[in-house]
Amino acid sequence: MTTTRPCPACGQPNTPQAAFCTNCGKPLDDSRTPQGAPLSRPAPAAATSVTQNVENALGTVIGVLQGSIGAVHINQAALPSGERPPRHQIPPLPETYVPRLAAESRLKELLQQRPGRLNLVELYGQPGSGKSTVGQKVAGDLADEFSAARLWVDVSDRSEIDILWELIDPFEAPPERSPFRTPDQYRAALTQALGEQRVLIVLNRVGTEDQARLQEILPWEARNTAVLIISEGRLADMVEAESSVSLAEMTSEEALSLFRAIWKGAYQSTPDEVLIEVKAAGLELKDAHVKQAVDYAANQGVEWVILTNGMVWRVYRISFGKPVGQDLVAEFDFLQLSHKNEDHIATLFLVAREAWAKSVLADYYNQRQALSRFYIGAATLTDSVLGAIRRELKALSPDVKIDVEQIQEVLINEVIKRDVLEGDKAVEASRKLSRAAAKKAKATSPPNPTPTAAPSSEQEVDGATSREA
Repeated sequence: MTTTRPCPACGQPNTPQAAFCTNCGKPLDDSRTPQGAPLSRPAPAAATSVTQNVENALGTVIGVLQGSIGAVHINQAALPSGERPPRHQIPPLPETYVPRLAAESRLKELLQQRPGRLNLVELYGQPGSGKSTVGQKVAGDLADEFSAARLWVDVSDRSEIDILWELIDPFEAPPERSPFRTPDQYRAALTQALGEQRVLIVLNRVGTEDQARLQEILPWEARNTAVLIISEGRLADMVEAESSVSLAEMTSEEALSLFRAIWKGAYQSTPDEVLIEVKAAGLELKDAHVKQAVDYAANQGVEWVILTNGMVWRVYRISFGKPVGQDLVAEFDFLQLSHKNEDHIATLFLVAREAWAKSVLADYYNQRQALSRFYIGAATLTDSVLGAIRRELKALSPDVKIDVEQIQEVLINEVIKRDVLEGDKAVEASRKLSRAAAKKAKATSPPNPTPTAAPSSEQEVDGATSREA
């Protein structure tokens, strides 16, 4: 029979080993000797099982009864390694980073100030404007200033205790988690861990709705610590205006530098093969823009053109005739792409830097050409296809006289559309098919036999004499 003991404050029954009441949370006894010294608890015996240890711990915290746990399963991979996290956690900059000199300079100036309390600085801007990357760059440049530690925490929707735990852990073991511990206790532990050290804390992905709870957990007494908050909106309730930096849109030069950095591999692998015409973001692409880009490419002798407004991307293949023409090879809208759609991924890969090195776009274009209506129309009128049609018709009507010329006339006048057989593209398709057929015939034809030399007059006489003999 399991015994319980009531709480002296509220009368709630608790397990014998519980130290706190499961109802009111107050201690069940003073746990001290009359002289005021803490009672010493005997160390658990070496033979105590894991299940018993878990029962004792849960009984102390939340009043789990002894014998109520059947088995305990421990994931060894989830056990702490005993090593503290690093004190310098700033992620490395991407290779494509483009300096934002004005914002960087102002942030460094603000973060190096020492106002005699926690130094709070804010960087905010539109989604996708590069705020986090600028924060990485600034924190990396201030390594000498904040030599004790530079911590990076993504706030998002994490709890206050999770954030505080991650900030304390690089310095010392955080206090054990307990339902009776408040964020104030963890904040006090963080303030003590920071002490007089020169530390930079970067809080990334902070929303305007996070202001109240961040104010409750920030170590305001840590006067040598600076905190950089990165958010999408202005945190007016938390950061003073003079300590706030807005990340403006990229200038034309910065945007061009970023674009060149992203396409650096493609430029290096395909010199003078592609021209990229970039219009203003969101601007509707019109025929005049296509003509402009094609003219640029034709003047430079480039056979591939990419026209984009940042969202819609079009790939053209230039044909150097009179006049210069272009074929639309691929088109996609970034806003409509899905990473779960294999066709979308394959289309996007056509303009990837890896694809240029492997001539993927050229292969894709050749496949499109082989299946175009002009090539299929021209192939239908070749002698081999006309002959095959005649054989099929003769098998159907053996007594009817059918000529290849008649079949060809019906196909041209009644079956195939006129625009498939006329124009430069139709002529080019017919010419290429004729060359391919001639090449195939030459490869499959037997070699010419070596002519035999005519017999000499003496050989003829000798042969005649021999036959007569």
